[in-house]
Amino acid sequence: MDPAGFAAAMSLASCIFGGIGNIVIIAMTETSFDRTAAAIGPRAWRRLHLAGGYYLLFQFMISFGKRIPDMPPYALFLIPLLAVLALRMISMASARTPHAVGAG
Repeated sequence: MDPAGFAAAMSLASCIFGGIGNIVIIAMTETSFDRTAAAIGPRAWRRLHLAGGYYLLFQFMISFGKRIPDMPPYALFLIPLLAVLALRMISMASARTPHAVGAG
């Protein structure tokens, strides 16, 4: 709808990192089925989905964050992403913290 605005917002970096994001989405989709998940194994599946999820999270944070100075409503899209990142960090920290076990 705005070819000039679209061309101004595009760069080689956005094409490269956006393309990588699309490849990550395809890889995560393809390995979300029982047969393909079993074919790559649980360890590789976990690594792909963990790294892929973080890549996409940061990619969207950058995409929305860089637009905030010109279009402040984009901050509303950034809030859920920051909340997901915070919850993930809290979950990882609590999983590594040893918990005391009480006697039966």
